[in-house]
Amino acid sequence: MNLLPSLFNRLSASAPFLRLKGRLRRHLVLRAMHLAEVAPVRFIRSDHSGKRLNLLLPSINREDLYGGIATALMLWKRLIDEAPEGMRFRVVIFDRSPDKEALERFPEYRWMMGDADERTRFQMVDLARPGGRFLALGSGDRCIATAWWTAYISLRLMGQQLTASGMASLPWAYMIQDFEPAFYNWSSRYALAESTYRMVSNVSGDRLPTWALFNTDLLQDYFHRNGYRFWKEAIVSPRMHPGLRSHLQSDGSPPSTSRNRTIVVYGRPGVPRNGFEILLEGLRLWAARAEGRCRSWQVVSAGEPHPDYDLGHGLAMRSLGKLPIDRYAGLLSQAAVGIALMISPHPSYPPLEMAHFGLLTLTNAFGEKNLSDWHENLQSIRWLTPETLAEALENLLDQFEAHPESGLFGKSHRPDYLSNTCPFPFASELIADLFA
Repeated sequence: MNLLPSLFNRLSASAPFLRLKGRLRRHLVLRAMHLAEVAPVRFIRSDHSGKRLNLLLPSINREDLYGGIATALMLWKRLIDEAPEGMRFRVVIFDRSPDKEALERFPEYRWMMGDADERTRFQMVDLARPGGRFLALGSGDRCIATAWWTAYISLRLMGQQLTASGMASLPWAYMIQDFEPAFYNWSSRYALAESTYRMVSNVSGDRLPTWALFNTDLLQDYFHRNGYRFWKEAIVSPRMHPGLRSHLQSDGSPPSTSRNRTIVVYGRPGVPRNGFEILLEGLRLWAARAEGRCRSWQVVSAGEPHPDYDLGHGLAMRSLGKLPIDRYAGLLSQAAVGIALMISPHPSYPPLEMAHFGLLTLTNAFGEKNLSDWHENLQSIRWLTPETLAEALENLLDQFEAHPESGLFGKSHRPDYLSNTCPFPFASELIADLFA
């Protein structure tokens, strides 16, 4: 039995083992120094000058279709409807290769290599595939970026595209759906994300005039206050997902169903700006303060799969993960209270969905953002801590228990949110400017 430790010690001190250990350490250090998001994409010149619009997306897989990518795909559909005949459309995937189910939702698209120069109308390129980091661009290609790293890489590519084509300027579009540098500490990623605004932030335009498409006026105001302005700007006003809207009454009021004592939280522990730690600790504080009352309530988390969490005093938060739209609508139609946090200038969609479904809903303020102005069922916590969340939750439960139907009569102050009008009235102008 004593031979094994001795043998291991001799082996670990041997020269071959030490060389292997050194190589492994250098490999891991180099991997740690590499920013995967901005791995270079090789530019390939295309001699075809026909008009082609490129939508640059992290993923099209269903598990990634939260608000930002879903909004980008809605805009994409509108642009296709508005485009002149003869224009081609290419979706370029950066982060995660499409799975079978995702490809089935794009049956008209032809799968292509990044250097292919085919004339098919609908094309798809997977840059997440090993060895597939190259993209052909010609003088007729225009890009729409949808996240900071797709913008950063496309700025590199468009610089080479300008040189290869001899053009004086190359307009492009940037869907800005949050202040993305703040997703990181002050760091390399912060600097690179912020550079995608600074490099093209001006009102006159230069070699790369930028159409900035802001997701809500709140976000545009935040950018302006911090000194960012662009060649042209447009606002994407939020609209309720049609699959959810169909579960409301014809006048947009909540389903007239009895509400059980369920608290629905938007739980995404993998996304820091959704404040999961504050959410969890606030629920634990509330359970401790309301030990007798909390046993008559249940807490469920919808958003991202995670373990169930013990809240103490016989209460647990049960994870439902990412729900299909009809199941999510059914949950909102029966619950009483919602909590959805977003520590950023973007309002996010879940608090709006919860409030319009009749849930008394807690969210948080941020800077000038105050969603209490958007719906009577929304309460914005000005200073977000576990203590303020627990106190605000206790007040909402008092309101529900005194008047169980009060949430059903809350009024919206954003009538366009339930409107069937297009949230992209600028689509035709965008296409005309990009290809002018």
